[in-house]
Order: sequence, then C-alpha cells, then structure tokens
Amino acid sequence: MVETYSDTPVSAETRTVMMDDGQFYLTGTADTSEELPEVVDRASDNGLYAITAGGNIVVLSPHQYNFAMRVDLELFDRPQHPDRADWQVVIDETTTIDDRGELWITSATSTSDVPVTIAPGTYHIEISGRGLRFVGQPDSTRPGDVWRVRMWPADANAVYPPPQRWP
Repeated sequence: MVETYSDTPVSAETRTVMMDDGQFYLTGTADTSEELPEVVDRASDNGLYAITAGGNIVVLSPHQYNFAMRVDLELFDRPQHPDRADWQVVIDETTTIDDRGELWITSATSTSDVPVTIAPGTYHIEISGRGLRFVGQPDSTRPGDVWRVRMWPADANAVYPPPQRWP
C-alpha cells in the first residue's frame, strides 16, 4: 500500500501552556481508571511518557518549568511525513477523544489549561519537542522549548516506531 500524505492540516493553531513540575498532560477522555500519580510514576520509570488505558498521556520535560511553553497543534485527515530528524523528542501513540470533543493540554499546577476542539474518535498522536536544553539556567521559567502535537485518524494496523528520546 502506498501512503498518501496531506501537506495542509485540517486545522492548526498555536497555544501557550504554563508547564510546571517537568510534565504536561494531553487528556482526551474522562477515563479516570488510573490515578494521575500512578501514571506520572510510570512516565518517570519510562523516562519520557506514559499513556493510560483510555489514551490520556503524561509527557515529561527536561525543564522543571516553562511558563510560556509553545505548543503547535495540527489536525490532519491522513498520516504525515515523518520528520523525526527535526526534533529532539518524538512520541507516536494512539489516543481517544471522547464525546466531549476536546483535547486538554494541562500541567501539574497549571491555571492555564488549554482545551482544543476535536471531533470524537481514535487518533494517531505524534508529540514532538525541540529546543530542549540540558545545561544552564535550570530554574528558568522560559527555557525556550517548543512542542508540536500532530493528530490524524488512527489506523488499527499501524506499527509505531519507538520513541525518540532526548540524550
């Protein structure tokens, strides 16, 4: 089967998120079968992220804080060209958006929760980060990292590459 790609997103927007405690969350379902501390512990054990049975995701950041973290959100109608070489971190997973039709981007103590309207369904979600610094100003609240979340309808037979991890 030949993959066809779409160069133009169905929707695209940039949001600013207040990320705290070195982690942020992508939540598309009201599934609360797992308590958040358990999922954060699994993400810490994994060293990058963890996903719940319902498709909610905890992503770790090497920065303790980023009070102006840029997140570019792109929704497509089909798979996208992989561009892993352009990013320090890449996570490919499957997530679910429930009947509420929202993906929330939040953080541990954030007061700037960001809802994004997305049609209910099962999606491939690709989370990419760059601008991640590992030296200097560890307590900076604006380290300059950028994250991108791309989504498109999931293929039940898709096989995802392993996560690309920061050094």
